[in-house]
Parts: sequence; C-alpha cells; structure tokens
Amino acid sequence: MKPEKSFDWYVNSESRRAAQAAMTPFEITIAVEGESDWEWLCKLVIPNRVRIEYGNNGGKKWVLERVRSSRKDSLNVIGIIDRDFEGLCGERVEEGERGIFDTEVRDSEVLIASSGVLRDALLHCCPPKTKLERQINRVDQIISEALASAALVGGVQLASHRRFGLGKVVPRKAWNRLWTFFVKDSSGRWVFDLEKWLLILKTQFKWTNDEANLLRVETMNVLAEVTKEAEFWMIRLGVETPTNDQISRARHLLLAHGHHLIDFAAMAWFTELDGFRAQDKVRENSSRNLAERSRLLFSVALFKTTDLFSKIEVYCKSNFGTEYAVFRSA
Repeated sequence: MKPEKSFDWYVNSESRRAAQAAMTPFEITIAVEGESDWEWLCKLVIPNRVRIEYGNNGGKKWVLERVRSSRKDSLNVIGIIDRDFEGLCGERVEEGERGIFDTEVRDSEVLIASSGVLRDALLHCCPPKTKLERQINRVDQIISEALASAALVGGVQLASHRRFGLGKVVPRKAWNRLWTFFVKDSSGRWVFDLEKWLLILKTQFKWTNDEANLLRVETMNVLAEVTKEAEFWMIRLGVETPTNDQISRARHLLLAHGHHLIDFAAMAWFTELDGFRAQDKVRENSSRNLAERSRLLFSVALFKTTDLFSKIEVYCKSNFGTEYAVFRSA
C-alpha cells in the first residue's frame, strides 16, 4: 500500500501548479498564420505568460484581423506573418500596421533554415560510418545551391505575380513537383533547370515561345531589381559596405520559399548519400522530416540573432511595459 501524501505535497504538487497556471490570464497573445509556425515558436516563449494562436486556413488575413480586433478591447496581442513578396511587390504590411511583424526574409522556414539548423538537420541524417569532415564541406555547398535555386524559382513566381504584360499567369499545376527540375549541371553543381521548366510550359500548357521568352526576361529583371533591395536591406541591418556575396545571399533569402529550399536540399543531400535519385514518396518523407527537425533544432539563442526577435522585444517593452518579456532567456 502506497503511503499517504502529505498536505504540503498537494499544495506544492506539479498538478496544482499547472492548474493554477492554467487559470492565470495570459499577458500577451501572439497570432501566427499556421500550425507549423506554432510548432517552432511555442518552445521559445515564456510559458503561462504568452499564448500562441494560429489561423491555419485564415493565414495572414486571419492574423491581421485578430490583431486589429484586439485593439478595440485593449488586449496585448501581436502578430507574426511571413513577409512573402512584401516590399518587393507593394508595401510591407508591418510598416502600416501596429503590432504586426514580418519575418524579414520570405517566410518562417527560410528564417529558421538560414540560422544554421538546416545544416545540422542534414548532417544528422548522415550514416554513422560516413566521413563527417568531407560531408560537412559538401552540406554547406548543397544548402547554398538549394537556396540559389529556390531564389530563382521565387524570381519566376514574382515575375508571374506581377504579370508584366503576360497574356496569362503561370498555371498552378506548373508549380507542382519543382524538385524534378533540380538537377546537377555539367560542373557537378545542383541547379534549377529553368529552360527545361519553360519547355514544360510550352509543351503541356500551350505557352508560345514569345510568352516563355518574356517570362525568362522578366525573371532576370526581377533578380536585378531584388539585388538592389537586398543591398539596402543589408545596409539597414548595419552592414555599411556589404560584399557581393552578402548581397547575393540576402537576395536569395528575400526570394526563396521555405518549401522549395527544404525540397531541393533534401533531394540533393539524400541523392548523394544514397547514390541514386530519390523517388516521390521518399523525397516527400525526407522533406517533411527535415522541416520538422529544423523547427525542433531552432533555439532561443538562434532566434535572438534575428531581426524579428529584436523588433518584438522592443515593441512589447515599449507598448506593454518593461516587465513584459515574451521569450525565454535560454
């Protein structure tokens, strides 16, 4: 027979503390677009002080409405949204909306991957007997090539989004299975084969040569234009004279979509580890596991190096009070 628990045990038990915390009003609410955003953010905030809500199907529109409605009730609610193409195509929402903060880079997955966790997540997949030193050098190159290719796709998307006089936008189905166009070139580098993808537009979606050529030209114009925005961004972050490599990386971060970056990195990495090109289901599972592992590895220390962290900390303390810390100390 188990001994009876003392009164002090019940008073100080974890279950009682958890129940008391559950009845304590949250001081700050953070609204995010979807469940994947909740996954990486929930372990960074102070528990029982910060509530995280996500809209899923509502996405960015839901976040904006949630923050706007909270102002009427004088509630401490802020929102985090993906930047997407804001600032590259129209104004940035955060510049005109109090309490709204974007990811600076295109989306939260790129924010997480650019912190270095994608590298760690890929290396975690190495077989135990793999020569790690050689793989460390190779994984950095693969991530760089995947990021550049994802940025090229982003440039095509932005050119299509602006329509630039095109008679028709790129069909939604044409964006499916983009990883099949991520291949090795003659020099052994992984690249997105834009010409092969444009050929698909002509053969399967009945685009004319003129329409495909116009999209190619306007994509190059977009890349040149975003390069200027990337340089301005680096200067705003405190880099007085950014190098060409820094500007190029900043451009890639502004254009690349996180799903494409993860897909391309998974395809290249597991193809090289296994010695043969991954099939659809294997690639899909690898990409999903890689994304989940990256979110898991993203720590408070890494988040503190981002501009998003600084913006939120400054805003909360200046608007809600200096005692309103949002994120864990470690």
